[in-house]
Amino acid sequence: MGRRGEELRNLAGRLRGVVLWSVITGLLTGLAVTLFEHVTVDDLLPRVLGLPLWATALLPLGGLAVAAGLLRFVGRGTTPATSDAYLAAFHGQADLGWRASLARMGASVATIGTGGAMGLEGPSQYVGAS
Repeated sequence: MGRRGEELRNLAGRLRGVVLWSVITGLLTGLAVTLFEHVTVDDLLPRVLGLPLWATALLPLGGLAVAAGLLRFVGRGTTPATSDAYLAAFHGQADLGWRASLARMGASVATIGTGGAMGLEGPSQYVGAS
């Protein structure tokens, strides 16, 4: 039982580390998603919807232009595919990188905050993976 007991203690120690990092990751992701939602849905989007109709119709084009610029220059040509990037990184086929993460999150804020068609699921998933 000596060797078996040592293996169990090692496993318990590793599990404590995994649980601790999972809790920290979950808390940071929750805070980031809350901030992301506050900036886009609670702050920017109501301002856009309060503009005249012609501005509300044209502003998503400006948001897409800002998003494209962020992806091209800040992200150094990264793609806008947040969910696909997360899955590729999970399977070890890609590295998320801080520049690409920053560019994608900024592009998501620009798109959603100006009334563009995009959901919160992809950016939320990506920020947790980052």
